[in-house]
Amino acid sequence: MKFYILNNGLLNAQGMSGSDQRALSWARIFVSYGHLVTMIIPESGRKRYEGLECWITSKSLVKSVVLIAGVYLWRAFKTSGMLFRKLKEKGIREGVIYSSSDLLPDSIPALYSKLRLPSLKWISGLHLIAPNPFKGFRKISSGGVIFPEIKNVYYYLSQRLVLFFMRRYVSLVMVSNSLDRVFLLKRGFSPEQVLVTYGAVDWPAINSALKQKEEFSACYIGRFHQQKGFFDLVEAWKIVRANLPDALLAIIGTDTNMDAVKKRVREEGLSSNIKFLGFLSGISKFQVLKSSKLLVFPSTYESFGMAAAEGMACGLPVVAYALPVYTEIYPAGMLKAEIGDINGLAKLILDLLSDNSLRERISLQAQEVSQAFNWEKTARQILERLN
Repeated sequence: MKFYILNNGLLNAQGMSGSDQRALSWARIFVSYGHLVTMIIPESGRKRYEGLECWITSKSLVKSVVLIAGVYLWRAFKTSGMLFRKLKEKGIREGVIYSSSDLLPDSIPALYSKLRLPSLKWISGLHLIAPNPFKGFRKISSGGVIFPEIKNVYYYLSQRLVLFFMRRYVSLVMVSNSLDRVFLLKRGFSPEQVLVTYGAVDWPAINSALKQKEEFSACYIGRFHQQKGFFDLVEAWKIVRANLPDALLAIIGTDTNMDAVKKRVREEGLSSNIKFLGFLSGISKFQVLKSSKLLVFPSTYESFGMAAAEGMACGLPVVAYALPVYTEIYPAGMLKAEIGDINGLAKLILDLLSDNSLRERISLQAQEVSQAFNWEKTARQILERLN
């Protein structure tokens, strides 16, 4: 088969969402199976997809979070024309257009190509259902309402627009859990259109990674978006530090608000207890994980939680909030506090750091759970469904 994979929402060369990881991993596996893959990406993704054929949609980098909506709309319409034009020039009328996410730069060009060339198959990733903007990323699980933020209203409405067209034109939607599948079925998608594909981990890199000399009490991987609960972790780490003055937290990740994040850590007096390592990938990331005693994953809203899977695969117990989806995906290997309970989060961290037998027991559970997360397995599911 010929795959044309849109991973067009990349803002910079660093950072990788669950949708990005899926696009990258599945693209390489499709190629290894003998399929033809072309990536439709901005310049910032060229190094990531080195070795694959790439059509570049934009060379601009986004430095301001305020500009993202505008950039996405511009990319969506520019890429729509570019993609259709290239397909027409090459005489391509059959193949698979894969929009790696429901974001407008991925989904609008896929829809446009499908409308102009109906014999193409359109498949899409939908790896996070946008929360009701009156609940946001925090209240959606814990209850209550908030005054909606403009960016959350945009996310919600743009996703609902995309879902309207997906239901009519998409051949297959990949979601990350059974709850999201039920969500789509209730909104008119057919059972044949929706496939649950769990995230996975890079097992070769994990198995090659060795523990490094510097050790950490715990590790956090992710962005610093409100959804990820990082500032809850900062508050919890103050409690941990009060009980264990030398406790050291490793932070893997970067975001557009890094200056504000580091300032908050300084203001809380935690600079000597929290170490920012920046964006890490592959073996270097897993070396840090294997040099940590546990992973803290305080997201208030998730559809899968790729970082948790990676931590478990490295043998780390995970401390997280008790999100409904974790009942399906992480039934063991994870200790869970009530959403928003910072004291509870800190207590679970302290329990694991002070009790070696508990930490070893949860570690074994985590390793067992992580065995289910395999990229080849999910790639085969997609190919079987397409065939």
